[in-house]
Amino acid sequence: MNKKQNIFYLSIVSIVILIAIILLKISPQIKSTVFFFFYIMLSNSFIAIPHEPLMIYLGKIYPFYIPVFIAIIPTILGCYLDYMVLTPVLNSRFLKRPLNSKFYKKSEEYFMKMPYLTLFIFALTPLPFYPVRILSVASGYPVSRYVSSVTLGRIPRYAILALSGSIFNISNEVIFAILILMIFIPILINIIRKIVKRKKVDPCLDIRVTEID
Repeated sequence: MNKKQNIFYLSIVSIVILIAIILLKISPQIKSTVFFFFYIMLSNSFIAIPHEPLMIYLGKIYPFYIPVFIAIIPTILGCYLDYMVLTPVLNSRFLKRPLNSKFYKKSEEYFMKMPYLTLFIFALTPLPFYPVRILSVASGYPVSRYVSSVTLGRIPRYAILALSGSIFNISNEVIFAILILMIFIPILINIIRKIVKRKKVDPCLDIRVTEID
């Protein structure tokens, strides 16, 4: 994103925050809607908190189209937030080495063959979105196309999640358990990977031991 786009984005967010504060002052009972708005915005940004349990819950208490409609604008804002924050991070000198690796270059090559469709599919399905988020920003894919592809993918996803909450009437306890699992499972996987990595024997040490025997 260029400077003008950053200023425009910050202006929009500032206006949204101001409107939210005014609405909360006028009508405090809409605080859950305001919370939902900003939660969805963050869940579609690099922060990537899970939105699925919240959409399922809202589908239980509202007609499915209401949370879907409310989620559109924060989804767009979250996508712009990705580019605003991640662009300078990925352009920093600290990440030059990993972004010049063969693995990244190959991944970017495949991504750029069908970037719009790839982003749409990853936004729609349960596939992990973070890799394509990084590829999109790092490759310089246009932010407008990123926003439109992700938003178009998210809308039917939101509708499916909200409808599932309405149709299956999932208990709040189960929804909360899903939220906790979605937050902590990636952390546990990362911890397990580190433990396994530490326990792996150094190949050079194996060679030396063999030679001594």
